[in-house]
Amino acid sequence: MSGAAPAPEVLKQIRGLVAARRYGEAQRLARRELDAGAEHPQLLHLRAIWHEGAGRFPDAQADLERALFLDPADLAVVMAYGNLLERTSQRIGARDAFRHAVTLRPELAGPWVRLGWAAENLGEIDEARAAYDEALRRDPRHAQALGRLALIASQQGDWEDARRWGERALAANPREFSAELALIRADIRERRQEDAQTRLDRVLSWPLPTDDGYMARKELGALRHQQARYAEAFEAWDTANEMVHRQYARAFAPPRGVGSLTALLGEFFEAQPAWAGVKAGSSPPRAHIFLLGFARSGTTLLEQVLAGHPDVVSIEEKDTLGPALKLFPITRQGLDSLRDPPADLLGAARASYWNEAAHYAGDVTGKVLIDKFPFNAACLAHIARLFPDAKVLFALRDPRDVILSCFRTPFRINGTVYELLRIENAGRFYASYMRAAHQMRRVTPLPCLDTRHEDLLDDYAGEVRRICDFVGVDLRPQMLAFEKSERKVATPSAHQLREGLTRARSGQWRHYADQLAPAMPHLAPWIERFGYGL
Repeated sequence: MSGAAPAPEVLKQIRGLVAARRYGEAQRLARRELDAGAEHPQLLHLRAIWHEGAGRFPDAQADLERALFLDPADLAVVMAYGNLLERTSQRIGARDAFRHAVTLRPELAGPWVRLGWAAENLGEIDEARAAYDEALRRDPRHAQALGRLALIASQQGDWEDARRWGERALAANPREFSAELALIRADIRERRQEDAQTRLDRVLSWPLPTDDGYMARKELGALRHQQARYAEAFEAWDTANEMVHRQYARAFAPPRGVGSLTALLGEFFEAQPAWAGVKAGSSPPRAHIFLLGFARSGTTLLEQVLAGHPDVVSIEEKDTLGPALKLFPITRQGLDSLRDPPADLLGAARASYWNEAAHYAGDVTGKVLIDKFPFNAACLAHIARLFPDAKVLFALRDPRDVILSCFRTPFRINGTVYELLRIENAGRFYASYMRAAHQMRRVTPLPCLDTRHEDLLDDYAGEVRRICDFVGVDLRPQMLAFEKSERKVATPSAHQLREGLTRARSGQWRHYADQLAPAMPHLAPWIERFGYGL
């Protein structure tokens, strides 16, 4: 039920406090009015800010949604709502909120920049670039838009564009962090080590937000690694990881973490006999391939190779299985239901998946669909139940290189990445994850091909041919020249694709053997199982 509108003089007083930046007083007055039964979008917005500051995100979201119900065209509320959804990893909702914002005030640069940021976080690089371009049409010197374009270019390995956009951004704002980060990456890539150090010294002297400090220290580690100062490199990565480990503990620490789910999966499926088959549903593509593994195991390379075939359509790390997981959650009750799935729920889960797939890949009828999401190996039982006629391509790499690469990579923090921020925890999570995946492969068999990254290095054409035979496509010449592809990817290894196949990153764990020691009791069984020498 709607409350009464606040007195005009109260609204005027609140707006005056906001204009004077006396936000605490404005929030207290807004809360008092709401508690007394008044209701207005601005009052709800101010209370939402108060809730968010105290970490009460569901309460903040409820207030903002009520405010938007009362006035869907309130730009300040729409922007606050998008920001909150972004902060709480509701990224599709955030992107949609900012899409709405740019329709309300298309002449403003700010909403376009926020839309670009949200699209980036979803891996929608083309939409992000287009949004930043729109922002620059409104304000050609918008430093954040310029800086984000520089950072996107650096992620793609477009070093010339990274410098061009970065220098424009710094001309507009000498403290534009994204621009400096892009230029630091370019300096490291081009071995301009003194320039990189100068930029890092400058950036690290700023009072950076935690996430920015994390990113800068990751690059400091990359520079020290290039200089063969390995102990200092590891120390820089460790410092960066500890910063965000503390910040995100409330959201992702056990028992809420992803590691708790993989432990549950391993225990559940270890006690399960082989599950009886289920009837396959209708599938639009002629072949349906799930590309799985562990982060930093070479899945991006494999996807880029396969995407070179004209019959292949690929979905890159999108949460296509999310709706199905809501119907069959990773709980003992949910997994029991998945073992003998009710026909109506199974049909609904399949339909939700194909709706998601169509959103990202369009019409896949008659195509070979590659659904690449490495950590969906934790959903192998769901995949087998929903798509018993699918195939699984499982990417492997020396677990020591995998864990080191995860530790040093500047990921966006989420529940899975949180498990990788400390070396021992990363080793424990790797073992738990692989145990769960292999137990599910035993219980719910699907055609599965293991492919080792090192085998690609030893016999690239032969291994690609073996993969193509499994997937069901013929080998095309362009698949062997993936580094020339114009296709853009959004993962942290995007820029490495431009370098082609290289052994430079293989065996780097040897420089960090002492630092990896806490993870080794967890990794050793899998190193042996996958055929890597200890």
